[in-house]
Amino acid sequence: MFGLDWNIVSVAIGVIGIGLAIYFYLRPSQKPRPCYAVHPLRVRIVDKTQKTVPGLTILHHDIPPNARNVTAATLYF
Repeated sequence: MFGLDWNIVSVAIGVIGIGLAIYFYLRPSQKPRPCYAVHPLRVRIVDKTQKTVPGLTILHHDIPPNARNVTAATLYF
């Protein structure tokens, strides 16, 4: 009879544990929020102050970027 009392207690603890696991799984503490960062280092691809490389053409929508420098930035999401 003493062993039967411990079985009931063990089952009750198990049921409570499963209930708490389901509760905390379905109730997240924070919602994910998208964020981004821009790396401060920029890489210059086209520099209008320097001579052009023969055979290299940079186009944006089939139009060359006249009198503009072109740089590349790294974004982290």
